[in-house]
Amino acid sequence: YGALQGRHKAEVEQEVGSELVHLWRRACDCPPPPLQPGDERLPQYDARYDAIPRHLLPTTESLMDTHSRVRSCWEEELRPRLYAAGSLLVVAHGNSLRALVMHLRGLTSAGVEQLEIPTCQPLRFVFDDDMKLLS
Repeated sequence: YGALQGRHKAEVEQEVGSELVHLWRRACDCPPPPLQPGDERLPQYDARYDAIPRHLLPTTESLMDTHSRVRSCWEEELRPRLYAAGSLLVVAHGNSLRALVMHLRGLTSAGVEQLEIPTCQPLRFVFDDDMKLLS
């Protein structure tokens, strides 16, 4: 979430207005402001990302950026595991889940802007033997 990371939504809305916050949180191609050099929230300061080259670590992401990452994860990791095991539990941040649902349901940019992912409520997806979404 770039410069919005770790901040309360209401606080940011007071600073810039609810319309802009809504745009940053829901629009596909409108990333929040990037984290600035030296910001302790930058992924380069997080040990979990030590193995990733610094130039690949984003300072902000739009939903489409997130979608690109999640689509790769789906194709390379999740889908093969689901196919092999028959079931799979995915737990992730809301925007990552929105991107995954966008991909699985084939939603357009306009469609995903209306998508609400409930917190702590499971979503169940059923696939056929060819990994096509049934429901």
